[in-house]
Amino acid sequence: ERLGDLTCTRDLPACCTVRGREVVIGGEIWKGDHHLPNAEISGRDDEAQGSIFELLPALSYGPSIGSVAIAIDESTSALGQVLLIGGVAGPSEDNNDGQTSAVYKIDLATGACTP
Repeated sequence: ERLGDLTCTRDLPACCTVRGREVVIGGEIWKGDHHLPNAEISGRDDEAQGSIFELLPALSYGPSIGSVAIAIDESTSALGQVLLIGGVAGPSEDNNDGQTSAVYKIDLATGACTP
């Protein structure tokens, strides 16, 4: 079965599979003149009888471009958790588009990112 299209165009996102669902995190996503720190997850559209992607809550960290995502084996989050490793941090007050070695744990249900 073909996966549905992403909700927006992305360049260099991090991807992994969490609990059997494809997750796409970050990447270069332009809205006006700024990046958006978000993620999306694959789901099922029973009405259309196909696969779709749904936006997840905005991430508390980000945006991140070219990172690596690894699923965490856990059962405390409603949608699952991933580790987001390295990449290039997007524009912010304390990081001016620089490479980062940071590792963040992301709760996909809430968008909460913790170092």
